[in-house]
Amino acid sequence: MNEVDDGGGYSVDFSQYKLSERQKEIIQLIREGKSNKFIAKLLSISENTVKFHVKNIYQILNIRCRDDLKDTN
Repeated sequence: MNEVDDGGGYSVDFSQYKLSERQKEIIQLIREGKSNKFIAKLLSISENTVKFHVKNIYQILNIRCRDDLKDTN
């Protein structure tokens, strides 16, 4: 479940979602502030593939932007 945090953003408990290992990897890199371009190069995939994964992650987690990818732990 997504909850509003003190900063007005959303805190997400990732453990309740069925995410692929690749999606978890991309989430971690986004949380570290990495760009799609950097993630693509690091993982040896295209930037469009990263965008595809990010779009699916947003949909699965019911979030709107990168800032919503905060860990609740």
